[in-house]
Amino acid sequence: GYLDKNPCRGVGCLRETEKPIPYVTPEDPERLIDALPARLRDFALLAIHTGARKGVLQRLTWEDVDLARGVVVLRRTKNGAVREIPMTRRLRNRLRKKKAARAIPIEGPDLVLPELPPTWTGHLARLFRQAAKSIGHPELTPHGLRHIFGTNLARSGVPLPDIQALMGHRSIRMTLRYAKHAPENAGSRAIALMESHLEGGKPHPRKFSTV
Repeated sequence: GYLDKNPCRGVGCLRETEKPIPYVTPEDPERLIDALPARLRDFALLAIHTGARKGVLQRLTWEDVDLARGVVVLRRTKNGAVREIPMTRRLRNRLRKKKAARAIPIEGPDLVLPELPPTWTGHLARLFRQAAKSIGHPELTPHGLRHIFGTNLARSGVPLPDIQALMGHRSIRMTLRYAKHAPENAGSRAIALMESHLEGGKPHPRKFSTV
């Protein structure tokens, strides 16, 4: 009761320095998966193909993997939102095999990655770092796999608002970091897509009257 207002009100936040997104070639993710020990390969595949953070993947249960619809539901994300990520064919086939091979009965949560501990350990960090170094990317971290997801979306010509939604960014400013990875012919592809849409949706002349 000694203060009648918050003394921190009006104090601005320090500008957060954005770390550079590691550049990887289209072949590097597969090389990394091959270089990782077996217990980390499914984690890496999920991270690269969904953009989920490692904590979300460590808590992911089979209840949130809908193989029939082909989506992974991400909960307890950083911004608190729940979002669905469509599976790639590669990821869907792997998860189908992994689910069929899991041990039953299940004790505790039915985790998709039971081979990982609840928290990321220093031992896992070393294993990941060794694999990343072996493919020529010593700067790559587990969080970097999320950036690979965003980079691959941008390289494929996915619009930035769609990348924002898939990655769960609250601000488009975060997503703009991936704009530089857009294909060089993104403009011509966009115009071709618009032209196809306009031609396909063009009303038939007979639907108009001359009144």
